[in-house]
Amino acid sequence: MPQTYEFGEFVERVQAMQEDFPGDMGEALETCDPIILDGIKQNFATASSAGGVAWPKRKDPRPTHPLLDKTGGFKTAATSDMGSLKVIEDNTYTRAMIPGESGTSLAGIRRHQFGDRAVLGRDGILPRPYFGISEDTVDKCVEVIADAAMANLLEHI
Repeated sequence: MPQTYEFGEFVERVQAMQEDFPGDMGEALETCDPIILDGIKQNFATASSAGGVAWPKRKDPRPTHPLLDKTGGFKTAATSDMGSLKVIEDNTYTRAMIPGESGTSLAGIRRHQFGDRAVLGRDGILPRPYFGISEDTVDKCVEVIADAAMANLLEHI
């Protein structure tokens, strides 16, 4: 037999749902973290931005290593906890690259993401945005978060 409520009880339950919704989303955000990192890896694999715009080609074709992946350190840092900071607090997810010291894989993170006209002659370093998330990645995370929010909501019923 279905649960029945007096009108006042029903109003109290709805108010409690509103106050607690969506509830603690920390676990869902933790689940999204590897999805987001995989999306950034995909940017490196396709040599394009999260929006699918191809990175500018090299001016000098002599280097044979993939763009932004001479030793693998830069890509590893961008797609792991090694070179980026992850904070999940108060139902908020933040991941940011940590700039490194000169001569390290992380020294040029901003320079490669946004470009730098003051470096390497008149054209400088062209922007090759790698640190972003695609619509596909967003959709995957929205699904995880929606499932968690629904589970949290159903706890009140």
